[in-house]
Parts: sequence; C-alpha cells; structure tokens
Amino acid sequence: RSDAEDELLRAALFYARQESDLRRAADRLGRNRWEVDGDATVIDIGDGAGAVEFATATRTAWEHLAGRFDERTDESTDLTPVFDATLEASTERVESVTVPDRTDEDWLDGVVDGALDQHTEQMLWRTVDPVSSAGDGLNRAIEDGNTGIALYEAARFEVLYRAFERVRGRIDEGTLATPESTAEIRAERTAAIEAAASAGASVTEPSIGAYVLAETLRSLEWTDDSVRRAADNDPEVVVSLFTEYGNYARIRAQLEVLPDAVEAFRERLRSA
Repeated sequence: RSDAEDELLRAALFYARQESDLRRAADRLGRNRWEVDGDATVIDIGDGAGAVEFATATRTAWEHLAGRFDERTDESTDLTPVFDATLEASTERVESVTVPDRTDEDWLDGVVDGALDQHTEQMLWRTVDPVSSAGDGLNRAIEDGNTGIALYEAARFEVLYRAFERVRGRIDEGTLATPESTAEIRAERTAAIEAAASAGASVTEPSIGAYVLAETLRSLEWTDDSVRRAADNDPEVVVSLFTEYGNYARIRAQLEVLPDAVEAFRERLRSA
C-alpha cells in the first residue's frame, strides 16, 4: 500500500472522529436547559456547566488536532471529490441490497427457510437492527453535510450487512440455533475470539476500518462482562444466556467478515 493511500485512510478517520465528537458535544449542549431561575438546583446548574465544559474541551482538543493534521497534510490535496465519489458508491451499495423491514409483522418471510423459535428470531433481529441503523446513519450524515461520519457509516454498513448475511446463512444451514448447553456458548465465544485475532492481524493501521474493529472488540468485551455478572448471581437463581449467545454469534460474524468488508470499502476510496 502506498503512502498516499495511508494518508487517505488517516484523513477519512480524522474527519469521521472530529465530526462525531463535535456532534456529540453539540447534542449534549442541546439537551440542557440554560434558564437558571429560582427553581434551579445545584444539580441543574452543575449539569449545565458540565455540558459547557465538555463542549469547550472537545472543541479545543480538535482545534489542536486539526492544526497538527494540517501541518502534515499537503494543502494542495482536495479530498472532497474522492470522499464524495466514495459516498456515492456506498449509497448505491445500500440501495442494491434488501434489508428486512423489522416494522413489518411478517419481516421474516423470505429471509430464512422455515420457522424460527423465539430466541433465534431475536438473534436475527438484533443482527438486522444495526444494519438498518448504519444505512439510515449514512443517508442522514450525507444530508447534514457530515462527510466523515458518512464514511464511517458506509464502512460500518458493509461490515454489518455481510455479518447479517453470514448469520442468516448459518441459521439456514442449521449450524446456528438456540443453544442447548453451555458448551455451545463457550464454542461460539471461542470462535469469536479466533475471528478477532484474525481480523486484528488484517486491519492494523489507523483507519475507519480499524475503528470499526475496535468497536466490535469492545462489544465482545461487554458480552464477556455480561456473562461474568450472570455467573456471580445467586446459584439458586436460574440464569439465561440466550442473549449473550446471540451476541457472541453476531460479533463472531462481524469479525469474520470485517477484513473483506473493510477491503471493499477501501477499494471504493482507491477507485474514487
């Protein structure tokens, strides 16, 4: 990979994180009420002050980072056409696939072969949900002019849609269903960890793909935490790990498809 491509990947990540952090700061400011009257409590005032401090610190940090970024970036390079073309190709990708409409009572019709039990249906639903979220997020970011966030959502959509296809395929093949033993849960977790190691070896440099990988690994850690909390419960209490099993299966699928999905997204950047 060339130095120019590395810089392109870093630039996409820079703008994605900058826009995301600044939007989060603005959203936090918008959620606070600034009228301080006789009914305002110390907590009310403290919450408002905290939001202002957070927004100020976020803006200051990114102004500093933007200055450093500009110092190492060729001023003559305009990435707007590249990013716009990448987003156009990503939008076409979203429009070319069919994502089940979960608001439809019969949303499973044609998605899998045969009927599903409650737990397997929930597993598939939770795999579809983030796909829809990423597609909507891509369109919304483009409408708002947030190119960096849109690039992030485009990469995330590619990973999540491919993961949905893999989970659906496993269900159809009969290799993924409601677990009947803890051994099946352990096996799914082990497969997810192996997939994490493989994905980590494939996606190493600073990029949106690496950031999506980090988020996925964090989800794996959260699922482990959930299992540990369940294990700490009163032994007399019956504990269900169906949700955690579904999470391991979903995360495993995301990690297994992530290298190819990230490469597909990068190919759009290279071809733009």
